Amino acid sequence: MNALPRPTAVLLLAGRSLRTWPLTADFPKPLLPLWGRPLTERVLDQLEGVVDTAVLVVGHGRERILAHFGDRYGSIRLVPVVQREARGTADALRVAAPLAGDRALVMNGDDYYHGEDLARVSRFPTAILCQEATDPWNRATVEVTADDWLVDLEEKPPAARSGELSSIGAYSLLREDLAHLGEVGESIRGELELPDLIRILIRLRGVRAVRARRPWIPLTYAWDVVGRMAPLFAGEPPWPGTELGFATTPGGRGSGARHVAPRGRVAADAWLSGPVEVADDARIEAGARVERAVLLRGARIGPGAVVEDSVLGPGAVVGAGAQVRSARVERIRVLDQEARVGVERVGACLGEGASIPEGAVTPPGLLLGPGERFGASAARPPDPCATGSGTAGTPRPG
Repeated sequence: MNALPRPTAVLLLAGRSLRTWPLTADFPKPLLPLWGRPLTERVLDQLEGVVDTAVLVVGHGRERILAHFGDRYGSIRLVPVVQREARGTADALRVAAPLAGDRALVMNGDDYYHGEDLARVSRFPTAILCQEATDPWNRATVEVTADDWLVDLEEKPPAARSGELSSIGAYSLLREDLAHLGEVGESIRGELELPDLIRILIRLRGVRAVRARRPWIPLTYAWDVVGRMAPLFAGEPPWPGTELGFATTPGGRGSGARHVAPRGRVAADAWLSGPVEVADDARIEAGARVERAVLLRGARIGPGAVVEDSVLGPGAVVGAGAQVRSARVERIRVLDQEARVGVERVGACLGEGASIPEGAVTPPGLLLGPGERFGASAARPPDPCATGSGTAGTPRPG
């Protein structure tokens, strides 16, 4: 295994990312911030020393993605390729295969992986990276032998339970493995999916299951931008954020990790319970109480407002004295799909320029589309919103 050449990374960045609506209604998901840095930048940081070249498979929002990254990131040469039609992850890999060389390290473009685990999985010729998932119904659950050979995997099983061992979307593959992409047929979701390629390879030559030992942060839905960060800084499991490059900065009173960008503003008497992230030109005003929240560029929380477990898109506003409370919500409707939440608590997720008026009280699980105002006819509140078993509704985009 040590004699294997370095792989070429293949980052799957082409999807439209409807599940992260409303944050990605007009914004490419690979550029969503993860503690002050675009998600894909953080992934490329972890690839330093593991690969020399990364193929970026782009589609939706490709102009902004490619303009941001150019043709090099640190020591890594970047090679773009366009997936013209979003037909699934196996099709995206098929587009990239001619550029992948003898070995490919394939990764979902909406997940953060640690370099230690990427290096470990790349030591095997044909392997997948696995970890216990809180939302295995959004993954491919795996069955493995006692010595970690893959027996089978099932994509997005609806009956899966939290904590099941799952593929986390990183694969080490050989050129001859990629030759079988043409054998992958459409799934029941109408897509060509990578787990079906892995199932073919299990039969042909065997696939190793490599268990991730370090943090993996999936950004599947809008609320994951804050919900997936909370366990990292709570020390569950115990890996301090500073070891991973998630450095904290001062800002406001209170406790817990916070990142305040150079042009972000937090009033001296605002109370923050981290993790709280404040992007450039965003601000938290006097007397506000903010617990586990992310404010993207230009977002604002007004004086005396209370905001819990929420994500505010660019320019979104929570008015003075408003209360954006959170609770455990089992399901939320995102556009036309019902989503099982998979994180502990959800407050609100506001799209670009969305607003909550002064003094308003919002229900947990609220999603507001770009430019929508809570309480207006275009934005109906969740009905019903439950703290244990119900489903929160989503206002349709105007």
